[in-house]
Amino acid sequence: MSRVSRRPHPLKRTPYNQIVAALIVATLFLGPVLMGGIATVVAIGLWVVALIVSGQVYAERQVRKAARARVEDERWHDRVLDEREARAEAEGMEYEEQSQELAARFGRMEQHVPRLSDPRHEARARHTSDLTAEGVLHMTRNGYPVTLFDLEVVNERDMHELRRRSGGPQQALRYATEYLTVCAVTLPYALPYLSSFHAWECDGPDMRKEKRPEGLDHTDDPRYAALMLSVPALREAAWDVRFPWTVSGDQLVTAARSSTGLALGEALDRAAALSALAAGFPWDRLDAFRGTARQWPAPWPPHRTPLSSYANHDDVLGTWAHRWAHRPMGTSGLYALDAGGVWFLRRRGHV
Repeated sequence: MSRVSRRPHPLKRTPYNQIVAALIVATLFLGPVLMGGIATVVAIGLWVVALIVSGQVYAERQVRKAARARVEDERWHDRVLDEREARAEAEGMEYEEQSQELAARFGRMEQHVPRLSDPRHEARARHTSDLTAEGVLHMTRNGYPVTLFDLEVVNERDMHELRRRSGGPQQALRYATEYLTVCAVTLPYALPYLSSFHAWECDGPDMRKEKRPEGLDHTDDPRYAALMLSVPALREAAWDVRFPWTVSGDQLVTAARSSTGLALGEALDRAAALSALAAGFPWDRLDAFRGTARQWPAPWPPHRTPLSSYANHDDVLGTWAHRWAHRPMGTSGLYALDAGGVWFLRRRGHV
């Protein structure tokens, strides 16, 4: 998914690198004997210059590669939106090209962004204040109203690498932008907050910073969470890390991050799966937890976010996900919608 590849470590063991390393060592130790001190200094200087030039050429190549990939991804995203609009027209669904109202409920944060001394903070804060929902599709699945749309989000790793290589935060932000396809089911009434992560023992930088009371790291009401996850179908769904979901007020939400936005078929499958999940709620026992619908607070702390997406699985990091929340930008008083990592350690024995 990343548009910027990491440069191989210079000491990576390949025959070519080993030959170069041997020549460098020979120059350092034998140069003064064979070439004299001045010649050795010149040789080392030329070697350093070659390294600097090589690094600059590599960085420029990576920026051009990311720019080309972003342009192509934008074209694919336009096709994705055209497919959604065509399906809406064919099936009598409601379609909106853009919605600031939805974006305000799912990540946009109204804030005045002045000129800042740190252009990186200014770019990220402005992105959050200008966030817009795109390709909004309104439908009904399994008897529930469902809304599907895309939000532009920033790949933090790409942003850092491109900022370091190109020097321009606005350019780096554009080339590091991806899409978060959000699917939200409107429930009959509001319920306490619950993340499917409650079914897991988790760890991560944002988890350690929060220091939430035991049992409240992924829910506002442990009794309610225990009831929900006592339903086998809901518990199994919570154990599917590729399909993270949250209950936030009267919305059941899932999200998926991609470079181009989810293809229509996959997006509609998610809408059907999420609405089926809502239909499996133990509604006959949830009346005691009924609440009133309200806007989620802004800024969102990580433990209160409605937006989570599957991130990756590998042998080093294990299985991990992103939780999208509002991060303060230094001491400016501004915020950016940012992704923090959560690592799934193991399924909880009981919930």
